[in-house]
Amino acid sequence: MVRQKSRWLLIRIEYESDVKNISKDEWENQQQDQQKDATALLPTDLVRTQLYHSIRCTMEDAFGIAASGITEDMQVLFYNTDTGLAMIKVPRDSSNLVRSAITIMTQLNNVPMVATVLSTNGSARTAKLATIRVLKRMFQNRYVVPTQERLKTLQEYMDQIVCHVD
Repeated sequence: MVRQKSRWLLIRIEYESDVKNISKDEWENQQQDQQKDATALLPTDLVRTQLYHSIRCTMEDAFGIAASGITEDMQVLFYNTDTGLAMIKVPRDSSNLVRSAITIMTQLNNVPMVATVLSTNGSARTAKLATIRVLKRMFQNRYVVPTQERLKTLQEYMDQIVCHVD
């Protein structure tokens, strides 16, 4: 039996309301209001399913019906609504097509958004390390002085990654 080689794609999803230029105070107020957003209220598994179907539909629209068959082996390993990070496992041969589809996706659950591929990794270990590196960078940019509560939140995100990506 031949081993299937895979790629792990780390993507960041930013909704239209997140991308607009606003001041830091307005941004913090929006983060609190974002908890009331429709996608933030959905269970994580439902959002993961919607992300999978959105990528599949985008691939079908962009590359034809044959490309949608490629997504049968694709898995959305996790999606965090707070950080907007998602990890997707795809076969190595189709990773470029999936990356292209992610780049041209314009909405998730009928909400305008932008998806960016942050890294492509060849193993689960390097995917975890890349995700933790991105999380730390996000927290450093967002909070100049980390408090114990913020560090605890960062640790919870890292634990979530370790549990889901193996």
